Amino acid sequence: MTPSGDLLANIDGDGRTDRVSDPSHAGARLTVAFGKESGYGAPVGVRKLVDGSGSGEKDVLAAVADFDADGWSDLIVVATGRTRGDDAIEPTVDELVSGPFSASGQGQPTRQLDLGETRGIAEADSDHDPYPDLAV
Repeated sequence: MTPSGDLLANIDGDGRTDRVSDPSHAGARLTVAFGKESGYGAPVGVRKLVDGSGSGEKDVLAAVADFDADGWSDLIVVATGRTRGDDAIEPTVDELVSGPFSASGQGQPTRQLDLGETRGIAEADSDHDPYPDLAV
């Protein structure tokens, strides 16, 4: 982790360090800059990581951490229609893509989640164990 909260890890399995940034701290502006031979490539936004399954939705959120404790960073993606006031909106996409994963969000097996209404997501440590948790 950098002082600004960016995750530096090899998330695509190519041996180079990649940079995951989310200035919103809620999954809405998450980008991944994949490592190149020198420096980083152009940042890839959340909508590109959805790989089409929820790319037409209004709100697309993502979080990256080793959620399944296998040593690879995983990608959680949540996509919903436009939120209106305080009405609950169930996600049309809520899934865990096991890492390593590519710039198009393709990874190892994808597991469907059941998160319910989701307005923001972030990696957290709510139980103080060695494993990351998902804050919804």
